Amino acid sequence: MQFAAQCSPRCCKFLQFHAPNATLPNIIGFLTIGHHAIALPLIGISVNIYTFNIVINCYCCVNGVYFGFSLLGTLFKRGYTPDVTTFNTLLNGLILQDKTPEAVQLFKKLMRMREIEPNVVMYGTIVNRLCRTGEHY
Repeated sequence: MQFAAQCSPRCCKFLQFHAPNATLPNIIGFLTIGHHAIALPLIGISVNIYTFNIVINCYCCVNGVYFGFSLLGTLFKRGYTPDVTTFNTLLNGLILQDKTPEAVQLFKKLMRMREIEPNVVMYGTIVNRLCRTGEHY
């Protein structure tokens, strides 16, 4: 099965494994429609925090971090609680799109709220980016 060129390899492997009978138009629609999580059951994928994180990562890898944030809203509406992986993915997505100030702002907000306990990946993502750019926040 061939997937859209903008689909990250990790996302494509996930979709191939969980939805082997999905057609290319369904996959492209899944990656581009505004109702991200609603489309998952249509291609045979059950919705949980792990699938949300994978789809958020897919969007972040194709320069769609703001779609990832809208999916975070959907995650909240469905009663799921985001985990550290969710926010690591969003921070990385912001950094991939050269939105370091927004990434630092999100990181600081997470630290203030103390809802999510940052892990070594989160610290490493922020420190690595700040070291590369030489920016101070």
